Amino acid sequence: MWVSAMGKDLHGNDVGNGIHQIKNGTYEARYYERNGKRVSLYDRNLNRLKRRLDVERKRVSEATPLASGRRMKLDEWFGKWLNVYKHNMIAPTTRRIYIQAYENIISPELGNMALQDINPIHIRELINKLFDNGYSHSTINKVKVLLVDMLDKALLDDLVWKNVARGIKLPKSEDIERRVLTRDEQLSFLETAKGTYYYNLYIVALNTGMRIGEVAALTPKDIDFEKGKIHITKTLTYAKLEGDTKKTFHLGPPKTEKSRRDIPLTKECEIAIKKQYMQNNIVKSKLHCNPVEGLEDLVFCTSLNGPLNPEVVIDDIKRILKQINMMRDDADQFEHFSFHSFRHTFATRCFESGMEPKAIQEILGHASLQMTMDLYTHVTEEKSRSEMGKFEKAMIELEESRETLDEKRYREYIEKEYKNLNKIRMINLA
Repeated sequence: MWVSAMGKDLHGNDVGNGIHQIKNGTYEARYYERNGKRVSLYDRNLNRLKRRLDVERKRVSEATPLASGRRMKLDEWFGKWLNVYKHNMIAPTTRRIYIQAYENIISPELGNMALQDINPIHIRELINKLFDNGYSHSTINKVKVLLVDMLDKALLDDLVWKNVARGIKLPKSEDIERRVLTRDEQLSFLETAKGTYYYNLYIVALNTGMRIGEVAALTPKDIDFEKGKIHITKTLTYAKLEGDTKKTFHLGPPKTEKSRRDIPLTKECEIAIKKQYMQNNIVKSKLHCNPVEGLEDLVFCTSLNGPLNPEVVIDDIKRILKQINMMRDDADQFEHFSFHSFRHTFATRCFESGMEPKAIQEILGHASLQMTMDLYTHVTEEKSRSEMGKFEKAMIELEESRETLDEKRYREYIEKEYKNLNKIRMINLA
């Protein structure tokens, strides 16, 4: 297989398919091996390079044909890929996710196409359509990763010349900050983070919805175990402000006046904070601890007893995700998220549990209820659909009970008529 685009020399003249001249005057020819790897040949002499390229093209074209020339459709290959390459390799829940993603998103667009006929433009058109239809960046990325893995295995089985899904790039996600962890992701993350230095921090974040600056600014005075409350009165930022020579820590008021609030303590959150106190005692007892003046009494600090730098926490999250992904299938990778995602995850769990929106607004410290509702419209819509599902189920049960009642009445009517007929029969016989 070779690159067919007509190339140019430095003067703009055509020099042949798959060939072009680079700045130092050397000619470059490109072609693809059967495994999809792109190879470049170089020569100062154009004619000699063309002869070399012809030899390589002939070698590639005379190689063993693709799987006896069979034109397998993507739908058929998905079944084989899932049952052969993923057999005993993935959990049942992951298998179900693959099937749903393929059947609902990929198959309607590409399922009826032969593997050899699928080109990068077909995959790009699918991705563009998904973006236009409002699918999340996370979902679209999973679709792309699924296709890459399927075509990688098709390449191994000589069903395609190259993996046309590789090299397809998605636009950078604009909503990493808005990403919400699924229930499974939340459990998986906490299970892997258990026992690590910032585990207590993650528990508190997922139980309160606090911003990174708010949780970093907490001192023991802000924690009221007796009344079961956390007082949010300040925030800690790490930035280079006017007059600073470099980035430094600044303790200041909360983001807005509404951000000054009390957050109820859950039992899990209370335990995590008490464990953090014990952890801090160990950190402070070490000789190398290095607190920042004026910030010596923070609830959450680094292993050197310094204030929390958001970048340090982000690096720790990345480390945990890397550990999770080492044990996961390529098509089931845990996608990156920021610390702020804990806040959105907390709010989403609140809505899912049926909490009143006004209470959620107060806990999050949003300036208005409308702001809360606008941010979590997708959750309230899903909740509405879920509640409507309950109504629908109730109506079905009502209909079934009505049908049962009608059957019962009809049976009673038949039995009554049968008895009447027997009475008439007995009278006639008499």
